Amino acid sequence: MSYSADVELSLRVTDMTLSLSHVGPNEIVVRDDCDPIPPSDAKLYIRVDEHKTVRQIFLPHGIPGPHVPVMFF
Repeated sequence: MSYSADVELSLRVTDMTLSLSHVGPNEIVVRDDCDPIPPSDAKLYIRVDEHKTVRQIFLPHGIPGPHVPVMFF
């Protein structure tokens, strides 16, 4: 019998919620199409099955667009 976790990764920034394709220790990759976003605070949401984590982060270089690694702290 195999098990596959239900995972949802998203970012709430400037009144938008964006889906993420990757989350690392201090880097994310936005999946959704978006215009560039200037440096800002954001909330990172990680849900694995029924366990949800919310983390306040700062995007020092903003988000240049989708599919590009974005540094946070």
